[in-house]
Amino acid sequence: MREITVAAINRKGTVDKAHRIKIDKNIILNKQLFDFVSEDSISICTTNNNSVKFTKKDPSSWENDPEFIEAKRTVKSWNIVNDLAERVIALT
Repeated sequence: MREITVAAINRKGTVDKAHRIKIDKNIILNKQLFDFVSEDSISICTTNNNSVKFTKKDPSSWENDPEFIEAKRTVKSWNIVNDLAERVIALT
């Protein structure tokens, strides 16, 4: 894998560079968590075979719900990394 990554770093890039998404920070600052969540967001729990039945219940009861507790434990156990940064560090 390291050899492939090194080879990719040394390969000439294309003329059409990928563009960063430009977002007006004032728009983001005025948003709430609700604005970033949709029905598709629950798939993050189902990919780990966690039950999502707790989402049908009153959120005030979630802290005591065994399914919520297990889903929360799963999410907290994830190591969130910047994959690209990790690869670059591995090369040095």
